[in-house]
Amino acid sequence: YRVVTTDLLLKKPKTWNQQLVVFKGEAIGDIMARGDNAWINVQDDSGGVMGVWAPREQVAGIQYLGDYLHTGDFIKIKGQFWRADPMRSHD
Repeated sequence: YRVVTTDLLLKKPKTWNQQLVVFKGEAIGDIMARGDNAWINVQDDSGGVMGVWAPREQVAGIQYLGDYLHTGDFIKIKGQFWRADPMRSHD
């Protein structure tokens, strides 16, 4: 696993596609539950935002979500980076 930022991932998404990475940042917005999983948005120190798809039980511990007036929980995500949703992409 390599620690990455949005800048690194977005500059060369094909290079990082399907690689195991660690991404750190503030949980922002909403937790969007979809069945047994959920989408969350995580903003790193550069201000970039990454959408994260995770099992619901893994995001259940998030207590605070950031917005313009509040700071969200700082979290670390360890997983596989996909430059496009493999279930919807025709790439």
